[in-house]
Amino acid sequence: MVDDETGEKIPDATIYEKQHLISSLTDANGYFSLRLKNKYPMVSISISKADYCDTSLEVQAKFNQKVNIALSRKSQPMAMTQTVIPDFTSIADAEGGFVQEEEEDDAIERKWIGRVLLSSKQRIRSLNLKKFYTTRAYQFSFVPGLSSHGRMNAQVISKTSINLIGGYSGGVDVIEIGGVFNIVKKDVKSVQLAGAFNVVGGNVQGVQAASLFNQVDGDADGVQVAGLANIVKKEVSGLQVSTLYNYAKSVKGLQIGLINVTDSNEGSSIGLINISKGKHHRWVGFLVRFPRKVKK
Repeated sequence: MVDDETGEKIPDATIYEKQHLISSLTDANGYFSLRLKNKYPMVSISISKADYCDTSLEVQAKFNQKVNIALSRKSQPMAMTQTVIPDFTSIADAEGGFVQEEEEDDAIERKWIGRVLLSSKQRIRSLNLKKFYTTRAYQFSFVPGLSSHGRMNAQVISKTSINLIGGYSGGVDVIEIGGVFNIVKKDVKSVQLAGAFNVVGGNVQGVQAASLFNQVDGDADGVQVAGLANIVKKEVSGLQVSTLYNYAKSVKGLQIGLINVTDSNEGSSIGLINISKGKHHRWVGFLVRFPRKVKK
């Protein structure tokens, strides 16, 4: 695989087949191998690489062959979009069509939790495939990278997600249970339970519980319970409970913990120390209020 302008070899590009979730990465010399399983004579494969335009081509499925691919660089920064492709065979009630929305720059793969628990190849593959997600009825993981959907598990939005030790998935629609931890790139709906911690890159709707901490980069709507801390980067609508620390940028509901912090002017807090920048925040305990900065 080469750059179509310079001819330079392209490493760390992701080549994948969407239906069977088979993928590979190019090596330092731009080479890759991909074993395809398909009952049809022709198979469509896709290629994605950060800063390059996505492309696809059709190849014969049952023959060894060499394919030369040239990728074009993106001419200018573009707003990232994502496509959710339903699995038409295993989820009978999946909605058809495509879903497109803005992609957040602050990806889990770049956070400390991603650098510690995910391999470099997992992070590269996930960052390359920002536009591609598919749905499945379930996923099962032992640890990130060792799962029912293999190397592409981070691109799968499952109805049911079970992680023996920990898992790394694209999203959850009904329930997720992790023996130690759950890491989800996008949204979680209904129930998420972990023996130690949950980290979600999108929004949470429903119940989220962990013995240590919960971290949500989007909104949390429902009930959030943790043994030590809850952190929600955007808005909490509902109940946020921990023994030590709760944070939310905005609260429309109730925080209960030793230390509660919010930037909002709505909601209530019950704790020993309550820190708020809002004017109308209701509290029980000691309140530390920081005045808002007034722009001149």
